[in-house]
Amino acid sequence: MIIPQLNYRAKNLAKTVIDYSTEVKAGEVVKIVGELVAWEFMQELARQVVDKGAHPTIQILNPELEKYLLEQGKEEQYGHVFEHEITRAEESDVHIRVLASENNQYLRDIDTAKLILRKNSRQGLFKIVNSWGKRTNTVIFPTEAGASSNNLSKRDYEQLIYSATEVNWTAISSYLQNIKHILDGASEVRIEVPGSTDLRFSLEGRGGCIDDGHINLPGGEVFYGPVEVSVEGFITFPYSQFQNGYQIGGIRFEYKEGNLIN
Repeated sequence: MIIPQLNYRAKNLAKTVIDYSTEVKAGEVVKIVGELVAWEFMQELARQVVDKGAHPTIQILNPELEKYLLEQGKEEQYGHVFEHEITRAEESDVHIRVLASENNQYLRDIDTAKLILRKNSRQGLFKIVNSWGKRTNTVIFPTEAGASSNNLSKRDYEQLIYSATEVNWTAISSYLQNIKHILDGASEVRIEVPGSTDLRFSLEGRGGCIDDGHINLPGGEVFYGPVEVSVEGFITFPYSQFQNGYQIGGIRFEYKEGNLIN
């Protein structure tokens, strides 16, 4: 395995995570999670946590073991959650997840039912990490695998990620707040992309939340949960993405009165 050395843009990305996205303070416990390919970046995050007077802890994920466990293990094994995982999640004030992999498709041959059971078994951990008062951030660190998944060269992929994070986040936050102001409580919203998407729903009584770099890096989203029975039409997701070692793409959903019918 080749662990890439950090350039100044990667160090600046780490600074954005610590100073802006998670606003680490002295005395806090900061948990940093990621694969070995992002080791140098995670160490830089940890160094900056120390400089804040806080307490870093690093957890290295092992995708090869994860794959073997799901291939050869029994249900009680891949559904098991260690007590120390729960303890570390409870003790952490800040949770930073570094998205970086050597192989974004390492779970592509695993039975979907196993993946769902594994994910469901860890919902308790997820709720602890995202409970009130804790701060979380998921940051993309560019790797060769990430570049390949996006059909880009490593250099172009780095440019894509860094240029999307080296922005005026105060201005981005103000822009997203304006969008939220327009959409909050809207009686009808229609999303139309000729030939692929025509979706209508209501946001009446519903407020949204923004991701101005505090939740994800890159950020820039506005999140809503529509009135359930109001969703009508269809939506297409033509582009592939990789989630937890599994490729997802080419999906089309059709709704009627809030129910998924196709």
